[in-house]
Amino acid sequence: MTVQEIEIKNAQYVSQTISVTLDDVEKTTEVITGINCLFNGEEINAPIEDTNRHYVEIKRQADAGTITIEDAD
Repeated sequence: MTVQEIEIKNAQYVSQTISVTLDDVEKTTEVITGINCLFNGEEINAPIEDTNRHYVEIKRQADAGTITIEDAD
């Protein structure tokens, strides 16, 4: 039995702006929340979670140099 490689295309980090107000001072920061990509032809958003099978595969391929994940817009 052969294992078919999962095809990942157009991988890009997704960020979200988080704002917190403390003592009338507002602080904002960008937090990476997921990765958008085509995963075997299906558009997905994989949350950055080690328990998410899509994220685990995307990370595996990125670490192997098979794919590149673009920065968030």
